Amino acid sequence: IDIVNGRSQTHRCKVYSVKMKAGQKYQVDMTSNQFDTFVRVENSQGRELAADDDSGGGRNSKLFFTPTVDGVYRIVATQFDARFGAFDLSVKMAP
Repeated sequence: IDIVNGRSQTHRCKVYSVKMKAGQKYQVDMTSNQFDTFVRVENSQGRELAADDDSGGGRNSKLFFTPTVDGVYRIVATQFDARFGAFDLSVKMAP
C-alpha cells in the first residue's frame, strides 16, 4: 500500500532505495503500456521531495531531481489510475 507523506493511499506501489550524491542531477523514468505511471522521490523518512505523472510522454513518468545532501533516497513506483501491471523504471545521472 502506498503511503504519501504519512497518509495511507488506496494505490499499490513498489519502493526502491537509491544512493544519491548532493548536487548531482538524476533522471527517473517510469514507463508502462498497462497503466498510467506515477513516480515519486522521497527522503529516508518518507517525505515527498519530487513527483511526476505524465512528463515522460503519454501516460509515462519522467522527473529530474537534484539532492541537496548525500544519502539514500526512496524511489516510489506507483500508478495514477487504479490499474497496475508490468513497468520499467530507470534512475540515471542526468547530463
